[in-house]
Amino acid sequence: MDASTAVYAADGSINQDITCKKCGYNLRGLRENGLCPECATPVGRSVTGDLLRFADPAWVGRVAFGLNLIVLGIVITILLGCTGGVLAAMSGSALLSQIAGYVGIVINAVGIWCMTSPDPSGIGEDARVNARRIVRTTMLIHVAGSIAPSLWLHPLSGQFVTALLALLGFANGIVHLVCEWFKFFFYQSLALRVPEPTLARRARFLRYAYAAALGLGIIGGIMLFADAAAFAPPGVAMLAPPATLPAPGTAPPALSYGVSRRTVLSFPGGGTTPFSPGGGPLTYIGGILLAVAGLAAVIFGLLTLLLVLRLRRVMSIQAQLARQTWARAVSTQAPTT
Repeated sequence: MDASTAVYAADGSINQDITCKKCGYNLRGLRENGLCPECATPVGRSVTGDLLRFADPAWVGRVAFGLNLIVLGIVITILLGCTGGVLAAMSGSALLSQIAGYVGIVINAVGIWCMTSPDPSGIGEDARVNARRIVRTTMLIHVAGSIAPSLWLHPLSGQFVTALLALLGFANGIVHLVCEWFKFFFYQSLALRVPEPTLARRARFLRYAYAAALGLGIIGGIMLFADAAAFAPPGVAMLAPPATLPAPGTAPPALSYGVSRRTVLSFPGGGTTPFSPGGGPLTYIGGILLAVAGLAAVIFGLLTLLLVLRLRRVMSIQAQLARQTWARAVSTQAPTT
């Protein structure tokens, strides 16, 4: 390693006061391929930095498994979504498309949960708020915000439900934006611990690019919502609730608000929201922004898939190297008879 002449003595032992990154034990006199006597963390991790090949192999393997699930979720969503779209065009039912979306969301969520497992060494866990915790929290909120309104409110109709779904879609879109921002930051931090500077730079670029696409979609949706509110029929309040709302799973009452035309807004990461456009200038600007955001989301989504595929392969290799590193360290310190 680069710092061997400064850190190691002639016999290969550490000749400086270097503390273990996990427990703080003074590692002077130990070798790089050994283990800390207090916490059994590889000595090389404290000398060379936070490289993944010195990390707990079980944890690195769990991160790689999470990346595999994320890729699987994307592939299943695309395949079932395309199949469901064809069947929906033939039968008029979008049930399979909805199921594909739910399956993809759940698999992706499990993958993110595994990928963001805490490092057993405690590295990166000093602060109460960090990228790993933010990704987990916002991911759970986004999953709930994507599935729950679709199951309960979408079967209903009326201007109030339409406005409520739109507001929930905007809020969920913002949560999704925060989740993606810190998820790409987490990708970048993993790449730097390999180290893979090219992957780190790609993750950093996609962090800004994907966030910009999601932001455009949210702004476009807000413009359409504002225009629909401005052009609402006289005397109709966008957020005036109906007299009663049925319990989940029961048939909705007949609601009539005089809405003559409806469309469906698709928010990147936020599901679909039935809406009544107003026809003013904000409608056209918002529609253009949504179209640009949708195209950008597709392009950056494909680039993200390539990034995750590459990172998945790298993490699998690092897990294997970590197992070899820990095996050598254990065999070095095993007592001889």
